[in-house]
Amino acid sequence: MARLLALNALFFLVPFAAYAAWLLATKRRVTDPQDWRNRIIIRLSAIGVVFVLIGLVLLVSFSGTSTNETYHPAEIRDGQIVPGRFGDE
Repeated sequence: MARLLALNALFFLVPFAAYAAWLLATKRRVTDPQDWRNRIIIRLSAIGVVFVLIGLVLLVSFSGTSTNETYHPAEIRDGQIVPGRFGDE
């Protein structure tokens, strides 16, 4: 779960990093508030949300699980936690 959250955070932050790199490449200061207006932040956030959604769709599409298998939730057997799984057992 932590890996999924970190991956989504990375996808969201990519447009901000690209914009900062563009500012540096054009010899502007990254810390200048004039270059980080609300309009730009809103656009970068929207692009980041689109990247996150695309990433989630791709993750679900290529995760390798079959939709025909039955999900068996996590359970406790002999005092040990058995994680949830897909399969016919």
